[in-house]
Amino acid sequence: MEKIIIAMSGGVDSSVAAALLREKGYEVIGVTMKIWGGEALPGDGTRHSCYGPGEEEDVEDACKVAQILGIPFYTFDLKQEYKVEVLDYFCYEYLLGRTPNPCLRCNHKVKFDALLKKALNSGIEFDYFATGHYARVEYDESRHRYLLRKARDLRKDQSYFLSSLSQEQLGRSIFPLGNYTKEEVRKVAQTFGLASKISQRARILSPEVIPPLWRQQHSRDQYWIDKGTFSESTREFHFIPLASAKG
Repeated sequence: MEKIIIAMSGGVDSSVAAALLREKGYEVIGVTMKIWGGEALPGDGTRHSCYGPGEEEDVEDACKVAQILGIPFYTFDLKQEYKVEVLDYFCYEYLLGRTPNPCLRCNHKVKFDALLKKALNSGIEFDYFATGHYARVEYDESRHRYLLRKARDLRKDQSYFLSSLSQEQLGRSIFPLGNYTKEEVRKVAQTFGLASKISQRARILSPEVIPPLWRQQHSRDQYWIDKGTFSESTREFHFIPLASAKG
């Protein structure tokens, strides 16, 4: 029986992916990264994101799902790896005037690399690594290469965020949700009795995290020029979503 470890976030996608793999007869092991550094945030700090104060609750949700599915579950501390590979990179790119992509970087350097090394070093043996991403991977016999394909549900396709994965990483990766739509995934969650145990997670770097993160990483003051007027009304690093940015 082939053994698969799956990254579980506590959300519906990774939970359903784990359930589908178990149903197909694989030996499934759930793993979760602990990456939150504990920065003090403004407001109530309750927003769930891939990096934020809701991490402990997410880990508890993932553990509950693993118990329902009857699979082993492990957590691994990757705070230092995430800081070096994602947070430091994030701030460095902004200093250079470039737009960073923390999700793409995290997948390549942390989730599909450092996490697997931690699992192997802990004594966990596995054949493949799975996630709840909406994407597909195929092997092209003529070119002797693994190809990353878009998901069937183009509205949820996440292949771009996996585009930096190496051939070695793609070769050991499985994406159980690649041929499912989001609506179908929600129905599968109900079928397995998971719907009441999981909730929607925002898998992004929460905006509330950025200013305190920047203050901890750099002492340089940064200013945002708003509508052509230089403003020093606040000594924080300001951001606008890419969709609303205009050159």
